[in-house]
Amino acid sequence: PNYFLGRDTGSVCDTITVWMGEQNIEPPKENAIKVLSNPNDGRFTLWFNVHDKPGRVEVYDVNCNLIFKEGVAPWSQYKQVDISKEPNGIYFCRMRWSLEEVSCKAVKE
Repeated sequence: PNYFLGRDTGSVCDTITVWMGEQNIEPPKENAIKVLSNPNDGRFTLWFNVHDKPGRVEVYDVNCNLIFKEGVAPWSQYKQVDISKEPNGIYFCRMRWSLEEVSCKAVKE
């Protein structure tokens, strides 16, 4: 899991930024998920806000069939998803923590 420790002021870790692909990407807003990269080949990363409780990620196809389901560790910010064996199309990702739920779309090309 990724632990949310914050910056260590004055150290090299104070200046670390997240770099995904060719551009810096802003972190997700409160109660939101970002898909890194979108569109993708079926392998992508979900980026979300830290939660102190375990959660669950679910991915559905356009016919509402559940095709991927895994737990999310507490204190993590990223979850890798692999749906590369599924056909190209639009997929819906849903993440849940206790009473909170967020969703997003991923496009597999």
